[in-house]
Amino acid sequence: MPYHEHETHILPMKARSILAGATLFSVLAGYVNLTMFEATKNTLSHMTGSISRLSEAMFRVQGLDISAWHFLIIIASFVLGAGFSGVILSGHILKPGRHYGLLMVLESAWLLIANFVFTKSPWFSVYLVSLAMGQQNAMASSYRGLVIRTTHMTGILTDLGFLLGAAVKRHSLDKWRLGFFLLILLGFFAGGWMGLVGYTSFGINSLRIPGAILFLGGVLYLWQIEESR
Repeated sequence: MPYHEHETHILPMKARSILAGATLFSVLAGYVNLTMFEATKNTLSHMTGSISRLSEAMFRVQGLDISAWHFLIIIASFVLGAGFSGVILSGHILKPGRHYGLLMVLESAWLLIANFVFTKSPWFSVYLVSLAMGQQNAMASSYRGLVIRTTHMTGILTDLGFLLGAAVKRHSLDKWRLGFFLLILLGFFAGGWMGLVGYTSFGINSLRIPGAILFLGGVLYLWQIEESR
């Protein structure tokens, strides 16, 4: 999550709306990630672990076996999902009226399909969820010097540490950024907790909850955009 000291694109959107949206996406990513970890022992909201496990699998067999192919497809699915966002959005600066609603509906579809096919093909479900997470992470947008990522916390923690270190040096703390980082972290943590509760109660069917939230949110967003024209 790159930290830009000087960002010139300050957009006419309320910070509270940005915080709410980013936090919601972080909650959903935390939920989905822990749900799939409980169901398949795969972490899918970030690819660091999958790349390490691909490296391990290839080292052990000196090539590509079934296990290595599995992790390679997980990584490729994440990239493909990010590609969908790139095709639909064609930019990183947050602007109203762009196709965020469509992407939310599309992500909902990946999660719901993953839920429905899980009993017949758990690995295909894993690839669909990885695709969904890649797509969501690439919906990142630049706002007030921040590149917003919602499916992994490494960048958030890095920027938080940088912010606190800079504050010590300058004796001045950017409270807006601090609040943003803390809300995203809390959202991901809370989402993981809710995902565990959901999976304990409903099993893999708990994926229907974030799927439904994304679908309704996407439809409402599209409706709002149409009404404002």
